Amino acid sequence: MLKWLFGKKKVIYPMLAHSRGLSQDIVGEGHFQSDLEQIAGPKEKMSAKYECEATSVCESDTKHDSDAVAVYLGRGQVGHLFREGTKLFREVLVSLIAELSPVNAKAKIVGGWKNDISDGSYGIKLNLKRPLALVKENPK
Repeated sequence: MLKWLFGKKKVIYPMLAHSRGLSQDIVGEGHFQSDLEQIAGPKEKMSAKYECEATSVCESDTKHDSDAVAVYLGRGQVGHLFREGTKLFREVLVSLIAELSPVNAKAKIVGGWKNDISDGSYGIKLNLKRPLALVKENPK
């Protein structure tokens, strides 16, 4: 896993299919607020709506959850899939590509507003088709 995070070569991972709307919240973004602000830009009056691609990486060596799925934007981690959904995600991932390979998904950074009344944290939502499926490549 560290090789793909810190390696020089850009690796293209399978892309999960998306649908209308953002269907999957990410947890733990509170630990990565400065990273998210660096990506989405500084807080403004209106909430951020920064579209990007996130990479999900299955982790088996985490202290709290042996089925953890970390979420990365670029080369930095920005959260995890919620714990209740990770086992199903991993099972479906294996059925789709026969391994626990990293996969990409459309994502959006939201929140991160600041006005006279309140100051909101950044969050991330993934756009995942249900049931999970891979994007079919266009015939050439």
